[in-house]
Amino acid sequence: MVFCDKQARAEKVWTGSTNWTVTGLCTQTNNGILIDDATIAKAYKNRWDALMKVKAAYPKSLAVAGSKPAVNSLNGKAIRAWNVPCLKYADLKEAKRYIDDAEQGVIYLMFNPGKGDGKKKAKALIQDILALDRNKIFIEGILNQDPGGKKDPIIQLTH
Repeated sequence: MVFCDKQARAEKVWTGSTNWTVTGLCTQTNNGILIDDATIAKAYKNRWDALMKVKAAYPKSLAVAGSKPAVNSLNGKAIRAWNVPCLKYADLKEAKRYIDDAEQGVIYLMFNPGKGDGKKKAKALIQDILALDRNKIFIEGILNQDPGGKKDPIIQLTH
């Protein structure tokens, strides 16, 4: 959701996995983040406008545009926001670099994280996270399901 001023200039964006239906908002587990930044909000609005323009089509131009993140800084820290799909998994590759470079910890929130074998299908980000040394950095997160399922679990679920 992009919040705009009276002149339709983007000011803030609410993003995440929120399902904006009555049952989605009231009965599903959702996550979201409010980004109070006009540059990032404008990138989201531009994406919305592009989607509206092509209606039900999905031309390659959308993937090309989604392959470059919106970039700005907030409180002196760089922020980057991706619009998917991205060509060649650019967004996921960047996330993997952040995971691999983590020095203090990784905190994650994932919905249907998937699983790969590292050969035919790239490993999923949750597998990259679980490969880190818990004795050296803090790792904590939330998943809605174990991507390995009951027969081949890869995480320990706690309540």
